[in-house]
Amino acid sequence: MLLTSLPAEAQLTNQDRPQVLDLSRFYRERFITATKTNVTFAPIVGEQHYDGLPFRIEGRGWVYGRKEADWVHSQPGRENVQYPDFIGITVGRTFDELHLLHAARWADVEGETIALLRLNYADGTKHEFPIGYGVHVRDEQRLRSEEKESLTDTNSNVVFRGEPEYSIYKSTARLFKSTLVNPRPEKIVATLDVVSTRRLSAYYPVAATVANRDAARARTVAVELDDERRFRRTTTIRVLDGNGKPIAGALVDAGMTVDKTSVIASPLRTATNGEAVVHYPGMRTTSLSVTVEKAGYFPQKLFWSAKNYGNAWWQQAVEYAALMKSFVPETNTVILLSSNSPAANLPPR
Repeated sequence: MLLTSLPAEAQLTNQDRPQVLDLSRFYRERFITATKTNVTFAPIVGEQHYDGLPFRIEGRGWVYGRKEADWVHSQPGRENVQYPDFIGITVGRTFDELHLLHAARWADVEGETIALLRLNYADGTKHEFPIGYGVHVRDEQRLRSEEKESLTDTNSNVVFRGEPEYSIYKSTARLFKSTLVNPRPEKIVATLDVVSTRRLSAYYPVAATVANRDAARARTVAVELDDERRFRRTTTIRVLDGNGKPIAGALVDAGMTVDKTSVIASPLRTATNGEAVVHYPGMRTTSLSVTVEKAGYFPQKLFWSAKNYGNAWWQQAVEYAALMKSFVPETNTVILLSSNSPAANLPPR
């Protein structure tokens, strides 16, 4: 019998079919075990289809992120937990597109590259895709301190929203899908690496599938974004060195209490004028903290609490409270002293 007389599906070669990549040796967590169930991902465990492609969802692992590592290392008995990169995920074929289900743990600066996905071609050449915070992924939780949920990459969106693993944060959980186009689709890709850029956020892929381009493939309707938050309160953090000159690129990392829940906020970096503007949700915020740091300088911390203004801050009627001035100053100047400063002039640590 001639090959051309076979059903179309039977004529597909392994190179034509979508291929689910095996990430299991890098798992830190399996979503369902005999002793524990992850309530966020349990509803989608197993084979799922997004954009007409198969994905295998069983667990997750994440590469290094500074906030994740600091949090884990602060726990007794976990001081030596390591976060190796994911090296050598087997591919072994040509393909047009790499499709990812992924997210991040902890927030990072908008646009920051938090990981690199490296294609290792069989001929020894390589190509790296930068994974950007706010570009392809965000924190796995839509916290109440997060103003914007949309992504700047047009081939990335939210495809799953579920119950948060920890209800204390009063958030929702989410998973993003991205499509990355292979710049050399004629070459065999031997392996894929996931490499941390060692920023604040810890990147994690949940599932990955490679496939050839198919314009006729069904597309999954993206989850509607919760993108209507507009925070009316702001405070400008002005960062100067010991000589009064502005420091550009300083990290301004905020945390706040919103709706009686302590949450992280979106970090910022100062502009060339040394300023960064922190947004927070007005009367729902009862405390705000800011840590300012820059390599070569000693960090500084600021903290404000509405409790200093009495219980009326959150107990009065909305009409009255709306007239009250924010407990956070509109402008704050932070002096960062160089780590080369004389010991007598160093701030307490």
